[in-house]
Amino acid sequence: MGLGKTLQALGLAHYYLADWPLLILTPSSMKFAWDEAVKVICSGKDYIDKEVSVTICSYDLLTKKLDELVAMNFKTIIFDESHLSFF
Repeated sequence: MGLGKTLQALGLAHYYLADWPLLILTPSSMKFAWDEAVKVICSGKDYIDKEVSVTICSYDLLTKKLDELVAMNFKTIIFDESHLSFF
């Protein structure tokens, strides 16, 4: 905890910006932290445009909105806290 894994993962994903849109799957409690990290790493311009390039979704919402998320055709996905059992 506190090792900067969120910023590292997002920085790596940002390096592959051409392979976006990006989906970030995270526990509900971490959604705001990811939102702040996106603002820091992406500096505003890269991910805010007419089309949504970054989507932050909780694992709980994933099970409810799976079809909609699949239809968005994400090319890059970050699984935060993937070692935890959410399903």
